[in-house]
Amino acid sequence: MNCLECDAQVPVPSDAIQGEIVTCKDCGTSFELVREQAGSLFTLRQAELEGEDWGE
Repeated sequence: MNCLECDAQVPVPSDAIQGEIVTCKDCGTSFELVREQAGSLFTLRQAELEGEDWGE
């Protein structure tokens, strides 16, 4: 799969599961793997990373 930001190749493990986070080695952008409803193919969706709130 290609990165949505820089178009570099994003490695997807052969045993990947729905919701797994993968990262582009070139630009560092993280993506969530989303499985297509009618198949075994994944698409990339930019991951929404939650920061620590440190009790705030």
